[in-house]
This record gives sequence, structure tokens and C-alpha cells, in this order.
Amino acid sequence: VRQQSARLLQLAEQHRLAGFRAHGLGFFGWSLCMQGHLDQGIAAIEQAVAAFDAVSFRLAEAGHLANLAQALLQAGRPAESRKAASRAMDLVPEGSQWLEPEVLRIAAVVEAAAQPSGDTAELLFRRALEAAQQLGFPVLERRCLLSLQDELARQQRPCDPALASRVAELAQYEGLDRAVIRALGGTTSPCAGDR
Repeated sequence: VRQQSARLLQLAEQHRLAGFRAHGLGFFGWSLCMQGHLDQGIAAIEQAVAAFDAVSFRLAEAGHLANLAQALLQAGRPAESRKAASRAMDLVPEGSQWLEPEVLRIAAVVEAAAQPSGDTAELLFRRALEAAQQLGFPVLERRCLLSLQDELARQQRPCDPALASRVAELAQYEGLDRAVIRALGGTTSPCAGDR
């Protein structure tokens, strides 16, 4: 991610493509966060979001905000994380519908950390799962299912057998799921329930 985002930044600057520069900056910041450089990564993602906001460019901005929310949570800044996650959810209809499952899943992770005894996180995980199913994204569906199972386990509640059965049905996507998890920064995330 870091190499490709740096390449995108270089091309965007060379050809004066501000929108692509903002995307490159957001992905570059995300890669820094995945490597444990949270302060630098958060700053880069915030710059990207500010660039999108300056021109009211909403295409995929929700994804960058969701990444920001996850990074802020990892950095121990839960209030800011919730604000970014909420804004990401609000922006999904404005050009980020294909990101809805992951935006909702990250919002659920943030909510679970903020309100461990509440049921809002579970509802968000279930909405994320439904969105992945409606969009026909089996890799993201599996990711949402696993996160929902983690949340139910964290609450010491039994997992619905139908959920476990669906995870088994999607076992063929396990390798792809791990690749998506790595690409989305899940392997470095200490967030409870974040797969």
C-alpha cells in the first residue's frame, strides 16, 4: 500500500491531479498507520480528508474516514474515532456505497470500544453484514461475520448456529479474507473484535 500510494502521489503531483493526490495521501497515511506510525499516518489521512472537503469531493471519502477512525482508536483517541466513524457512515450515500460494509464494520468496532456494554455495536455489525450480503461481497461478508462472532463472544453470548454455518460456507474465501484483512490494516490492529 505504501509503495503504490507513493507512486500515486508522484503521478498526481506530476500531472496536477488534486483528487488523486488526496487519495494517494489518504492511502499513504493508512499505510503508515498499518506500520505502527500512527501520528504520522493520522496526520496524512486528515490532510487527505481536508483536501476532499475543500472541494466537496465525496467519492470514497467515507473509506478514508473509516481508516482514520480505526487509526484514532488504535492511538487511544476514542472520542475522535467515534466522530470520524460517524462522519464516514453519513458519507456512504454520497459516493461510497460499495464501502458500506467495511465502514459499518469499523464503526461497530469503534462503538464496541466506546460502549462495551451497549448493543449498538452488535446492531452495526449486523447492518455491515447485511450490506455485504446485499452487495454480494462474500469476502467482506465473511469479514463482517467473523467480527460479529467476536463481538458475541466478547459479550459472552452464544453464536447463532446460522452465523457459524455461513462462515463455513464462505471458507473458500479464507485466503482472500486474510489478504483483505492485511490490506485493510486488520493484522496490526489491537482493536477488540477487529478482524
